[in-house]
Amino acid sequence: MYSQKSKLAIRSVVITLLLTLLLLGLGLYFLMFDENSVFESYVLLGLLAAIVLCSLYFCPREINIDANSLNIVFPLRVKRVSLEEISKIEPYKVTMNFVRTFGSGGFFGWWGWFRNQELGKFMVYASDLDHVFLVEIKSGKKYVVSCSDPETICDEVRKVAVAKNSEK
Repeated sequence: MYSQKSKLAIRSVVITLLLTLLLLGLGLYFLMFDENSVFESYVLLGLLAAIVLCSLYFCPREINIDANSLNIVFPLRVKRVSLEEISKIEPYKVTMNFVRTFGSGGFFGWWGWFRNQELGKFMVYASDLDHVFLVEIKSGKKYVVSCSDPETICDEVRKVAVAKNSEK
C-alpha cells in the first residue's frame, strides 16, 4: 500500500567506512606482515564479518504498510507489527539521553536496545536518528524506527488502521 525508504545518515556512512577500513586494514596487516599475529588477524576479520551480518539483520532499508501490518524491511528479514497491536505511533525527537545498552551506535545505522528516561527500554531500528518515529504496542514494547518522512508514515498507519476498524 504505502512505502518509504530508509537512507543512512552521513555520520553513519562515515562511522561505517572508518570502522570497516580500520578492522579490515588491521586484520590484513597482521595476516600479511606479522607472522606472530595470525590469530589476532582472524579475530579482527571475524569481528568485522559478525558486525556486518548483524547490521544486515537489524538495519532498516524500507518501511511499508499493508492492510494488516507495519513492516520494517531489513536486508535479511522483515519485522511485522500488526496494526491492531499498535497503541501509539508518532514522530519522535531523539534526545541527548538516548543511551545504547546493546547494539550499534552508528555502524550501518543505530540498532539494538536503547534506554532513556522518557521511554524506558526500547528497540531502535534506525538509519538516521534525525528522521524517526515511535511505535508503541499494546504489550508495552516500544520501537523507534527511521524513514525519510516520519510524519507521513504515522499518518498513513493511522489511515489504514481507521479504515480497517470501520470495515469491522
